[in-house]
Order: sequence, then structure tokens, then C-alpha cells
Amino acid sequence: MIGGRVRCAVLLLTAVAAACSRTTGSRPPAEVVRVARREMPSEIVATGTVRPQVGAEVNVGPRISGVLRKLFVRVGDQVRPGEPLAELDHIDLDVAVREAETGLAEAEARLQLARSQLRRREALSREGLISPEELEGMRYAALLAATGVERTREQLDAARITRAYAEIAAPIGGTVTSITTREGETVAASFAVPTFVTIMDLTRLQVEAYVDEVDIGRIAVGQVARFTVDAFPQEQFEAMVSAVIPQAKMRDNVVNYTAILGISGGRR
Repeated sequence: MIGGRVRCAVLLLTAVAAACSRTTGSRPPAEVVRVARREMPSEIVATGTVRPQVGAEVNVGPRISGVLRKLFVRVGDQVRPGEPLAELDHIDLDVAVREAETGLAEAEARLQLARSQLRRREALSREGLISPEELEGMRYAALLAATGVERTREQLDAARITRAYAEIAAPIGGTVTSITTREGETVAASFAVPTFVTIMDLTRLQVEAYVDEVDIGRIAVGQVARFTVDAFPQEQFEAMVSAVIPQAKMRDNVVNYTAILGISGGRR
């Protein structure tokens, strides 16, 4: 019907022009245009979803088990990298750190005693008052004491690292999109790290467009795209094709391929 209307409109204009020419006896004015090669725009329409880019959404949780003592954020809060999110109960962890510090102090005292005894044995050995075997035994005792200091220092470092795990900080900046754990609840970190806070960087979003297999051959990286969202149906947002995933997916019994559109942030 649309084509019929267009054709009818063209015929009507021709008849009017012919009638005018017969009455006036002159040709209608014509515009001369130079022939030039131009690209004809072609559009591919597809549906898709807006998702965060890889690394723009992070599920945050503790690396150790414990009771959630304090939660510092709420859904919708803006956080910066390194900002505290939550804290686990750490009384037992503080005790472990103090025990390790005490053990290190004792090991260092044993090392000082062993070195002092070794110096005395070396002086006696130079005067020939002790046997070489006794001197070697004292040197071995001093070596064991030094090894004990290194071992207890590593134990202290491990206790401090475990204590630091009780404080959960934001790995990226963004918006808190969900919280699944409340204060006072116990979180268990076994084979998988539990998640109780999700952070998303809303400035790093992309569109996953599902393109029909008939049209996917016309999609190439670098092409300009536009898209609309349900929240702003009257606005168009600019994007660019950044990747085409070659793996096919079935959607509603139709073979589709996913084209990734990087959002440039502009509106039309």
C-alpha cells in the first residue's frame, strides 16, 4: 500500500506538470546535479542486553571464615578502591598475632644467648681449653637458634596476614549493587570464597547484541551503532562494535551470534 501511494503521488505530480506546460507553453525549471558515488546506509536491527565489561563487576567476600562484625556500606553507595566494606570478628586473630610476637621475642633471646655462648667457646677454643667437637656443637646450636628466629618471624607474618583478612576492602571503585550478608551472620570460606557484597563500575558497561546468523556476516569491528533502552525509549545512545563472538547460540529457536558494543557515552 505504501508503494502504491508513492506511485500515485508521482503520477499526479506528472499530470499537473503536463497540464501546466500545455497552458504556459514553457518547460518547468530543472535542477542539474553532478553524479557521484556515495555509500548507501544499511542498518541491522537486533535486541540485546546492557552488561558490565569484564572486570567491571566484582563479587567481594572474605578469605577466611568468621562472624560479620560490621558492615560499612549499603546498596547504592559509591565506593573507592581500598575503601573498607566490612569487618569480621578478629578477637582470636589478635590473640594469634600476640602469641606470634611473643614467640619471636623468645626466639631472638635464644639466638642472642647462643651467639654469646658461641663467642665464649671460640675464645676458649683458641686457648685450647675445649675440644673442637664442643665448639662445633655450639656453632650448630647458634645456627638452630637463628633458624628458629626465621621460622617464628614467618609465623608472625602469617598471623598478621590472616588478621588483615578480617578487614574487607573494595577491590575496585563503583556502586554497591547487592548485599547478601547481614551483621552478626557467620560466613564460611571453604572451597569457594563467600560473596556478600557486589560492586559494579557503571562507567564500564557494554551492550551484548544478539544478531541473526543471516546478518552476522555484515558486522565488523569498528562499525558505528546506536541503541535504545526501555528506561529512555525516546533517546538513542552511541556505541561501536568492539568484538564479535564466533560461538553461535540458540535463542527462541533462532541461531544468533553475539556482537559486543562498546558504549561511547553520547546521546542522540
